[in-house]
Amino acid sequence: MNPPEHPWRLDSQALARLLQAFSADPATAAELYEKNRLRLCRFFEWQGLAHAEELADRCLDVLARKLAEDQSFSEPGSYLLGIARRIRLEALDEQSRMTVAHPAPPIQIRRSAEDPLNCLERCLDALKPSDRELLLGYYTGDQGRRIENRKRLAASLGLQMNTLRNRALRLRVKVEQCIQRCLQDEEKS
Repeated sequence: MNPPEHPWRLDSQALARLLQAFSADPATAAELYEKNRLRLCRFFEWQGLAHAEELADRCLDVLARKLAEDQSFSEPGSYLLGIARRIRLEALDEQSRMTVAHPAPPIQIRRSAEDPLNCLERCLDALKPSDRELLLGYYTGDQGRRIENRKRLAASLGLQMNTLRNRALRLRVKVEQCIQRCLQDEEKS
């Protein structure tokens, strides 16, 4: 009879190897680790999954385990995305089983379908005019024109495309959080 297998746990050696996979420089490795963890959290949040941080940690643990098993990856960030897709499917299955086993209480219907639009307008009005113009300019136009608009916007602001993209993303997250708070406040009243 074989002894029962112990589940794999992240230890200091596995963590060191994981960080080393991101970069040989410890400061850069820590920064890339956090950047990838945040990216994973957002991925799971955008998928509508509960416990996004736990799922992100699970992805990083899987990568650490693979590295501990002497696998190597030229681009650990890309490999993490593949792990995240697999864990997303598992989490969706688990979440749907939980929903069937424990149905959620009935959701109150919002008073109006315009509530999200009203919240969006309020949140955009709360931004500084320059931030509002940047965000609206960034998302203006269809797919083909949007790219050209973004290039012109970056040039007019004297920014690199990556800098513009990061600012727009931060503003979008800020507006999304504002909308969520606004909708919650609307439901309470």
